[in-house]
Amino acid sequence: ADVQAFEDNDHNKFILLYCFGVSIALKKSILMRESKFFRSEFEEGGSGNVKGVSKEASSITKSFQLIGYHPTAFMAIFTHMQGFPQIMNSTTKFEIFKDMLRLCFAYGIDYTDEIAAHLDVTEVSMEVLVDAFMTGKVLSTISGSEERADNLNEKCRALAGLNLASWQHMLNFISDRENIDPAIEIIGTLCDQKNCVIRHLISDLQRQKK
Repeated sequence: ADVQAFEDNDHNKFILLYCFGVSIALKKSILMRESKFFRSEFEEGGSGNVKGVSKEASSITKSFQLIGYHPTAFMAIFTHMQGFPQIMNSTTKFEIFKDMLRLCFAYGIDYTDEIAAHLDVTEVSMEVLVDAFMTGKVLSTISGSEERADNLNEKCRALAGLNLASWQHMLNFISDRENIDPAIEIIGTLCDQKNCVIRHLISDLQRQKK
């Protein structure tokens, strides 16, 4: 990238953001207006040394590599920032919602209510139960979103309760995925004193992991 094209003194210059092979250029003035992180970065001459941002890229070229996010979520947030909400509005996958929320939280972008409104009308099924549950966990960390997070997690808990009513169903649910930890955590939400079967299953699974 051309270093002179990213001079801090000119808010009309473009800043390059990229994530897993996709990139977008936004005016510095837009980034500063919409993102607390970027506003602080450019006003204070920060180094970009925060989780999820490549320090080397930001300090040398004034381009930023956003690490650890789904590229569709990345494009949804930053095209929305340019005034094009189509990707965000057409999203139906919880894994995308989750990373959009993570981006908003990490970079101080106030789109949480818009994303949560889409979550409210997105159906939770067994096929996406883990993604929906993990999305609810991210949502619960964002101030003002706790009630919506509780509603989403209650949907997940109710669905799990209906569909994981036997040992075999629970074992199939867990064994069908590469990372079993979220699945075990979902089953754990069903665990109470009245459901000893689930409690014993969780204990057995935890012993097997050690």
